[in-house]
Amino acid sequence: MIARWGSYHGNSLGALDLSGREPLRRPYEPWLGRFRHVSAAYPYRAGETAAHALGDTAALVAELEAAIAEAGPGRVAAFVAEPIVGATLGAVAPPDDYWPAIAELCRRHGVLLVADEVMTGFWADGALVRDGPLGRPGRHHGRRQGRDRRLLPAGSRRGQRQRL
Repeated sequence: MIARWGSYHGNSLGALDLSGREPLRRPYEPWLGRFRHVSAAYPYRAGETAAHALGDTAALVAELEAAIAEAGPGRVAAFVAEPIVGATLGAVAPPDDYWPAIAELCRRHGVLLVADEVMTGFWADGALVRDGPLGRPGRHHGRRQGRDRRLLPAGSRRGQRQRL
């Protein structure tokens, strides 16, 4: 799997390995390193070495494509990224043409694109799913959408029986 520097995906060991927030990763470095990282889509800090950021869509796509090629054919299952980076970078949106270009790259290489959008409103109003950065609805819905329809994912059912 590949994720972006400056991202936050959780605190379990696997999620922390996927996350790109260095201060959170530092104490656990000996146990991390299974996942690759590419630069954050962060135009404001683009080019700053410590920021691990690029602002140009073409450069971001080229970097991800190089990471996929470096891993080797069939070795990257998914690219995981926050549509808008929440807690880590302070609500940073990528350039407008970023998501369509990344989606095309992932399709071309057979890599699942995972939009980890929990911090950005769950896309619950439908507008972002319909008109969002990928231009079409996703095939998989997350925990929030399931809860709204009372179709809870298996991980959400624990302790919930009386409410169903």
